[in-house]
Amino acid sequence: MNIFAALNFLKSYKGFSVLLTVLFITASINFLGCDAKENKEPSDAQLKLDSIVAVEAQRVADSIAQQVADSIALAEKKAMIPDMIGKWTGSLDGRATTLTITSQTENTFSGTIVINYRQVSRKAVAGAINVENNKVSMRDTEKFRYAGTYSGTLSEDHLKFSGSHTITADNKSFSFSLTKK
Repeated sequence: MNIFAALNFLKSYKGFSVLLTVLFITASINFLGCDAKENKEPSDAQLKLDSIVAVEAQRVADSIAQQVADSIALAEKKAMIPDMIGKWTGSLDGRATTLTITSQTENTFSGTIVINYRQVSRKAVAGAINVENNKVSMRDTEKFRYAGTYSGTLSEDHLKFSGSHTITADNKSFSFSLTKK
């Protein structure tokens, strides 16, 4: 039986034809309705993925914000630390003195001090700055007769360093005053 004969056979059964049409339309509506419904509600897997992405994005944002805050705090701290590198001239116990700072890492520094005694004394020194109160402590790093410690204060403009030098061997103290050139 060919297809045309089958269609003619179905036309003779009008009730069957109507039923077939109703079934076709109902199936189409259900099919289209289900598809639209699936697109409107995300799956549990999609909800979990969205939640994970949101949590991770917040974690990254918080981490970046903390890094920025840390960088700003470090920059402010470094801005507060005076630059000690350079040549400081003046006197220690009335003798011409030159302090040359050659290295500085944050609040610690090192260099040499030259004091014009009868014989010129050239010695290595190392020190640290307390940025909260502009106090400077320094010490001779080599052993010699006049080796000792230096305690002083930096001026507000960080260009003058004055205080006292105490010789370790006999605990004698001498005042000094140096100006950065």
